[in-house]
Amino acid sequence: MTQPESFRMEGSLKRYLLVYSGAIVIGVILTYIYVMMLVRTGHLILLILAIPLFAYVFNDLLLWLRKGVRAVELDSSGMTVYRKNAQAPERIKSDQLTGVYVSRFLDRTTVNIVLRGGTVRRFLGIRRYSGPRIRMTNEPYDRAQFPDFIRRVMSLRRIVQTEH
Repeated sequence: MTQPESFRMEGSLKRYLLVYSGAIVIGVILTYIYVMMLVRTGHLILLILAIPLFAYVFNDLLLWLRKGVRAVELDSSGMTVYRKNAQAPERIKSDQLTGVYVSRFLDRTTVNIVLRGGTVRRFLGIRRYSGPRIRMTNEPYDRAQFPDFIRRVMSLRRIVQTEH
């Protein structure tokens, strides 16, 4: 089983911010409705409930800006990961892949590509990753391309499994 052509997917800060701005607006509106139901408590509760939402979004954005994958290229021999404009691309051969784990929560899809030396442990249904891995979420990427990327990475992992 080989992949016929190479594949490239690029992330966009504009797309990333657009997704999170929608989440913030919806979160603030729902929190405002909740606060209005508690008329006597005032708008202080709105602020207290909105702070964790803003902190989560800000932290996630900073992590993506600092360490996030900007683009990825896949071919039959492996993948090339581009993290920042200043950093050199990281080439990962197909035999370095240990596992590909996909999780979905609401509208967010997360892909964890565990590399050789990385381990995955499950505790109470929660996965804990240790060692080298590549983590990508669908926010900064084209929604139509991301499922194709997942399919290709999993196919690349199956190629590795059948070669050994």
